Amino acid sequence: MALDLRDASFLGPALPEPFVKLQLEEHLGKRKLLPRNAGSEGKDLRERWEVYRKSLRLLGEQGGDLRVASHVLEPLAERLSYSAFDREEEVATREGLEDGGWLFRGQAGEERLRAWAVPIGTDLDAPNRRGRAYRFSASRIAQRVLLAKGERAGLLTDGEDLRLLLCDPSGTESQIAVRLDRSGGWRAARDVPDSFRILLALASPAGLAALPDILDAARLSQATVTRKLRIQARRAVEGFIQAVIDEPRNAVWRRSWADPDVAARTLWKEGLVLVYRLLFVFKLESSPDPARAFSFASTSLWRNTYSPNTALGPLVRNLVDQGAGTAGFLEGGLRAVFRLFSQGMASSELRVSPLGGMLFGSEALPLLDGLAWGDEAVARLLDALLWTPGDGRSERERVHYGALDVEDLGRVYEALLELEPGIAAERMSRLRRSKLEVVVPAAQGERYRPVEAALLPEVDEAEEDGAEEDEAEGEEESAEETPHRGRKAPGKSPGQNRGISTVQWIEEIPAGRFFLRVGLGRKASGSYYTPHAFVRFLVEETLGPQLAERSPPAEPRPAAILSLKVLDPAMGSGHFLVEACRYLGTALYEACRLCDERALDEEARAEKAKDTAEKERHLERAAELRRRVEELPDPDDELIAYLPSRVLEGEAAGLSQRKAEALCRRLVAVHCLYGVDKNPLAVELAKLSLWLESHAEGLPLTFLDHRLACGDSLAGPFFEHLLKLPRSGDPVEGIYSQGLAPTLLRTAASCSTSIHASSSPPSWLGGTDAGPWTSAARSIFTTSSGFSRNVSRSDTHSSSSAERGASTSPSSSCEPRPTPMWPNAASTAAGRLARSAIASIFSSDASFT
Repeated sequence: MALDLRDASFLGPALPEPFVKLQLEEHLGKRKLLPRNAGSEGKDLRERWEVYRKSLRLLGEQGGDLRVASHVLEPLAERLSYSAFDREEEVATREGLEDGGWLFRGQAGEERLRAWAVPIGTDLDAPNRRGRAYRFSASRIAQRVLLAKGERAGLLTDGEDLRLLLCDPSGTESQIAVRLDRSGGWRAARDVPDSFRILLALASPAGLAALPDILDAARLSQATVTRKLRIQARRAVEGFIQAVIDEPRNAVWRRSWADPDVAARTLWKEGLVLVYRLLFVFKLESSPDPARAFSFASTSLWRNTYSPNTALGPLVRNLVDQGAGTAGFLEGGLRAVFRLFSQGMASSELRVSPLGGMLFGSEALPLLDGLAWGDEAVARLLDALLWTPGDGRSERERVHYGALDVEDLGRVYEALLELEPGIAAERMSRLRRSKLEVVVPAAQGERYRPVEAALLPEVDEAEEDGAEEDEAEGEEESAEETPHRGRKAPGKSPGQNRGISTVQWIEEIPAGRFFLRVGLGRKASGSYYTPHAFVRFLVEETLGPQLAERSPPAEPRPAAILSLKVLDPAMGSGHFLVEACRYLGTALYEACRLCDERALDEEARAEKAKDTAEKERHLERAAELRRRVEELPDPDDELIAYLPSRVLEGEAAGLSQRKAEALCRRLVAVHCLYGVDKNPLAVELAKLSLWLESHAEGLPLTFLDHRLACGDSLAGPFFEHLLKLPRSGDPVEGIYSQGLAPTLLRTAASCSTSIHASSSPPSWLGGTDAGPWTSAARSIFTTSSGFSRNVSRSDTHSSSSAERGASTSPSSSCEPRPTPMWPNAASTAAGRLARSAIASIFSSDASFT
């Protein structure tokens, strides 16, 4: 029977919801950590629970931290198999000395669990007030102390909630929060709650010892979810496009195909846009963090009318499982969702701003928007993205998007990069050798078809594509591990065949079917996935010293943080930029909070000042600190409104702090981050990732168009493109080109001076006579219009002759001068490049005026 955890919530990436619901009990049972609720062990468990429940009920509704510790924490010591419960001294962290909490100690002395108690009703996530100033939240302090002491877990409670904090030095903090109140919490529970059993299993000495292995299992489980999603994304696109092709209402369009390959590439590109649209919606309607979710995600209008998850999902199951038609409701519903984000909507319950961009713009799907989809196509699309199919050993599972990070969406994109589309013009066969795939006519592939195909285990090419982990995680599939289906390498005995990949027959593709094949892989496009822990390390090591220099804790300067510029010249889906956004956003919030806190301190000192001069000095300092926040480029002054001194104490769930941090990430995204990539879809996904991370609801997806560009950062623009706009190719006009022509003229004049100083052309030009060279130089470089069409054809021809090394008599207008020290660059790459550049200038009559 599954665990009933309705009174508990799992926050953060350490224990994702799917792992908790489906696998956590199994892992705890294998290690004999989860107490049984039956037999003699169950009887003992119920007796211990009754004693602890009475202690909770005696806590009351008011009390300080000592009362909370004595009624909530201390009774847990015996039940968790600890022998001592002692108050600890303060611990030195990067913020100074902070509360060390209480310490549970085991009999051997080595087992320990740190715990904190705060007064009843204290918001554990909101900054707490000490005197006039607000300090860090209890949760932040506890996590910092755990990190400083190298401890993986701790307890925190305010008498109404009990949290098991999970500290990950290389990742985001996580926690298990359990309700203790009388309305659905532990105080009202008569039977032993499953959440109590989970706490006993994980927080006991044996549980803490096994915690790293359990968290690793959760991480691998989440990696499996991501891998399955990559497989499902491929199936979603294939199924949708094939259903659209087969739709009878599209028969006229099918007959109009001039080139099936062009149609396949267009359908593939627009099908990917559809998938990314849905991933975006699923993520934002499922996120547990209100600062990273749609503000309308919980409204009944969204959930019952528009949501592709809750409104359309049940219809998908009816159609797929029972064949029940929906009379076009699925197609119309999905189109309505896309229009909602493309055009926007405003009502009393639902307000959505248009997103635009490559994903939701009006021209994003020029082909698919004009075709009929059909309910079958939409059902295939949503079914593959909302459920993972059963494999005989496990049942169909729902995909939980709330547990996915934006990096997971990036990995889905990167996995699809290596796929190439096509439409079979005749009966074809799919073959694979190692990781490469080909689709060939059926006659060519027939020789590799297994004789007893029905007796061989079916190999799903999509599963096999996603089966291997990314190379960056060290789990690259070897040839020996590849299932061999087909013929061995010719001329080899079975013993000699070890380590040699064979040609595998995968499937037969009927004529007219849309198919995807694995191309040369991500390496061919220069795409690699970097593990998140390494990305985080690089970002911190690179930006940490910059932050310490610009905005040290002793003198915080928020604006100086926004002066940092971070460029990823090959950003892919924005993995590095997203982590930089998080890191700088946290630093910006902390700088603003310190300014806010110290301004309060200065105002408090001003009230106690004994003379006017001292009072004015403190008030002036306070005003300066406040100006540092007010002068940030936050047009609506939202950030100031969410700082601790402006928020009423006790506001629920620390929402104000999460909103402020999201606003800081948005400021960082707009002012600090730059990126370039050759793949337009990668650029769009990077914008989407930063939109998600900075909680930019209300802003279009194009709000970073001026920061994230599509282009080649290695080769850059060619010479003829320098005076053209990047995207449209239109010539630069108006204010952008003012003063450009005079600058080029001055540069040309400087060049002509160096040329006139030589009695002979440089050796790397291949010539020995200065006559034509000087004549051409004077014609070109001394003309008043500079590089104009007035350059005569004869001069151009002469210059070209000189460049080729022609020998003619010197010009009479050229006076002999000392020969300068020309660099002998004839045999160097630099010389060849310079020679080519000058030749191209001389052979061009393009006007620069």
